[in-house]
Amino acid sequence: MNKHFIDEDLTFEVNENLTARVENIKDLATLAGDRPVPVLGDIPIVYVDNFYKNPDKVRDLALRTPSTKNPRICGGLPGTRIDMNMYLDSMFPVWRDIISNVYGMNDEQSQAFLWACLNTPFSVNVTQSQEGTLDPHIDYPEKEDGTDGGWAGLIYLNLDDECNGGTGFYDQQHRLTHLAEMKYNRMLIYPANILHGAYDEDGWFKDELYRLVQVFFFPIKKILNKRTK
Repeated sequence: MNKHFIDEDLTFEVNENLTARVENIKDLATLAGDRPVPVLGDIPIVYVDNFYKNPDKVRDLALRTPSTKNPRICGGLPGTRIDMNMYLDSMFPVWRDIISNVYGMNDEQSQAFLWACLNTPFSVNVTQSQEGTLDPHIDYPEKEDGTDGGWAGLIYLNLDDECNGGTGFYDQQHRLTHLAEMKYNRMLIYPANILHGAYDEDGWFKDELYRLVQVFFFPIKKILNKRTK
């Protein structure tokens, strides 16, 4: 009998001495109801290259784990998604430091963020070009008082020679204003309330080649709303 086991501390170990690069992006948009509206000012997008110490182990786990089309897991995602509980605690301090230093969190948001971390699964989008992509979208809206609804992020798990496109950020006319290029083992973090989407063209990911992107979400608004009910 063959049985696979995983050492989560080793698999998800984060590189030491990571360097975060912040790009301030203009001409972005969010949604007011279903209506795109411009975001005033610059919005920081955070890049962290060489995030995992053992990225091949994470990639191998993604390739060995079955993915599903279940809409409760995938939402409106074209393609499939892996979604399973894993011990990702090694990532929490990096996420916390980046979001605190770049975006800022008050005490209430910090507590909600910790809860979000503890409930973050190992989630990987597995897609191909012919399936199409989601239209530019937001993950979570802003709170009514104007504070951030939360943050989202991703890590690219395609090898460098497999990489094409990346993640696009858009204005209210759905015009591409910034492209975060796909790079193996690169992490992005960005506000969850800005228009974005996978940037993929037909033919880039086909046959035996899949677009593999680990995703994570910190829905601060949703968590805080539950606590006030």
